[in-house]
Amino acid sequence: MFKDTFFMFCSLTARLVSNFVIFMLLARLWGAAGFGEFMYAYTLTLIVAVFIDYGFVTKLVKDISRTPGKLHEIVARAFYAKTVLASFVAIISLIGVWFFTDINFYLFCCLLFAGILGSYGGFYAFILRGLSKFKDEATILFYSNVIFFFIIGLLVFFKCNQIEVAIGFLIARVIYLAISVYYSNRIVGRIPLPLTSVRHAIVTLRQNLPYASFILIEFLYSQLDTVWIHMFLDDRGVGIYQAASRIVVGGLIFTDVLQNVYLPRISRVSDDIEAVKVISRSMLSQLLFVGSMGSILLAGLSYISIDMIYGKAYQAAGGILSLLSILILIDYFGKTYGMILTISNKQAFRATIIFSTLLINIILNTYLIPKFGLYGVVCTSIVSALFLNTVYLIFVKQMIGSLLLTKFDKMLIAGTIVSIFIMVFFHISNVSFHIQIAYLLAVITILISFYIKTYYLKRSKEVYADLK
Repeated sequence: MFKDTFFMFCSLTARLVSNFVIFMLLARLWGAAGFGEFMYAYTLTLIVAVFIDYGFVTKLVKDISRTPGKLHEIVARAFYAKTVLASFVAIISLIGVWFFTDINFYLFCCLLFAGILGSYGGFYAFILRGLSKFKDEATILFYSNVIFFFIIGLLVFFKCNQIEVAIGFLIARVIYLAISVYYSNRIVGRIPLPLTSVRHAIVTLRQNLPYASFILIEFLYSQLDTVWIHMFLDDRGVGIYQAASRIVVGGLIFTDVLQNVYLPRISRVSDDIEAVKVISRSMLSQLLFVGSMGSILLAGLSYISIDMIYGKAYQAAGGILSLLSILILIDYFGKTYGMILTISNKQAFRATIIFSTLLINIILNTYLIPKFGLYGVVCTSIVSALFLNTVYLIFVKQMIGSLLLTKFDKMLIAGTIVSIFIMVFFHISNVSFHIQIAYLLAVITILISFYIKTYYLKRSKEVYADLK
């Protein structure tokens, strides 16, 4: 378990560090307006790429972990359906951008094809995840992200423009796909990809629809903020918001680590409710502790983080980041419940709930952004996340008969929320920086002490029970 978590952590950390540093450098190079222009186009291509992903990755991991003997058949069927879909979606998106938007078409083209190739690279890499080959997947991501960092870093050094950097993205994704295919073929053998009829592809797409609907709606829910900001404000607003949200996204790395490690394990015991409870409770406790620490640190160090990472030009992002920090706690809290719904084949239900959340997001953003600017986006994000994860919690409670929360977990959630609001109050009231740091250190120390005490007390009871 520790080894798998470590390899997953290494692979995701490599991706996080390369992306985070690159986007930080781009933000400094182009300023808020130029960075916002690039990020708007980049966000649209990410949305297109999610259409092309169509939930294949989640279903691939789940199906391969359950029936590894049918790996070649599963992959070949998914690959052909994905290619049919990718061709259709790419053509539609190119026509739409050419006729109906003011985006630089060449910038969009480069980023779009980079996104498509990245989607195929992930497709091959996730074959190894389904077989629990976390070390090999970590190797793929490590090499590809180092190359990505080198290419884009070189372009930043020479102060290249947006289109030149987008071409760098495209080259890096070609290399990522090549590495993924090489490792996949080396470990599982060359997978024959026979051409079948479009009818068979449509059947596969229909089978994947519950997974695709959920992932697409979830992604739209998480990314449409950038679109609304561009519509109601300007590119500078996009740049400021993206600067803060990129740090929050970096803070969510551990949710991906644990989910990707636990998903194959829980899938294997999905018919045993008690086993699901035990594994899920362990995952939730770890996520809550890390999420609480991350939220409090971000809330306390929001302004200094923005200043150190992006510079004085992005100072307005400090207030945005301090409030967005609570999203880390909410996301870490809800991830376990969402995964339980996934392995229980409740994707259609999840898609329905996220679609409802998306509608709430759209309505609130339409009303709040014109009145409150970027803070309206922040309020909408918090309300939407609370609604979504509360519904998850209620449904899982009805399904397995447990909230999975220990007494310590409940205290941790309450303490974290109070601490975040205190830190935000400190910022608003211009309380001395030394007082803020002293308070932050005290809270973190208390959290770590209680977590260690609770963990070792639990272990002592388990050892005592075994001795008896």
